[in-house]
Amino acid sequence: MTQDAHNAINLADNPFWRYSVSVYSKNNCADFLLHAQNTWGFDVNVLLFIGWLANQKRLFIVTKQHPTLITAFQKDITERIRCLRIKAKGFDNSKFYRALLDFELHAEYHQQARLISLQKLMPIMDLNYRDITRKGIENYIRFVLDLDTLGLKEMKLNESQENNIWLQTLIEYLQPVS
Repeated sequence: MTQDAHNAINLADNPFWRYSVSVYSKNNCADFLLHAQNTWGFDVNVLLFIGWLANQKRLFIVTKQHPTLITAFQKDITERIRCLRIKAKGFDNSKFYRALLDFELHAEYHQQARLISLQKLMPIMDLNYRDITRKGIENYIRFVLDLDTLGLKEMKLNESQENNIWLQTLIEYLQPVS
């Protein structure tokens, strides 16, 4: 999404949304997260949720509600709107494009509300922010990646220096803005 998509002051009525907007606006964070989304199919909202939870000493775990409440909404609603918005980009109609962008933003906001509903199910951990975030990301990657179909069999977080750098960069981006 563009910076305009996150000029969402009117949607800032929850702390997770405010956290997301502030983190997403960090230099290069949007590009980094969108690359993770477009390359590996990671859900940016879930990555942001992992960082937001870690700030509360909560560990992201995949609950039995996750596939239907979060993943299905992302695939069936948000991704379809995003696909339509991307296709509409070439139609040279900025009003229409902006309307789709706003629609996509509202879908993202509602997906975040769904994530917040799972907050109390996330266990509290007596670890530092980085360790909780790392464990949450690892839990999410195990849930999302079918390594064989994506051809990423070697993407084991602790075994590759490149993957470790990627993970450390993600953790840095997810740290709350002071």
